[in-house]
Amino acid sequence: MSVLEDLWFDNLVVNDAEIKKGSEAERVLAAMVRSDNALEATLTEQQKERFQNSKDLSNQLLTILEKEAFVRGFKLGARLAAEVLSDG
Repeated sequence: MSVLEDLWFDNLVVNDAEIKKGSEAERVLAAMVRSDNALEATLTEQQKERFQNSKDLSNQLLTILEKEAFVRGFKLGARLAAEVLSDG
């Protein structure tokens, strides 16, 4: 199947991120979870709801920024390919 056919049938997974064991991302994630858990232990129920809302908004922002970075990278790759394939 071609890449275009994969796109058509939604068979391409381009945002399937994996955190590798022992990576910097894993260390940061573990520290973030420890910090969140320690903070949540000190919060009231209302504060926990606000904190969760803040984390949800942060995740939404990160998703938007990740998508925008992907689009910029894809466009740059397409421009590079077009330049390489052009006669000039």
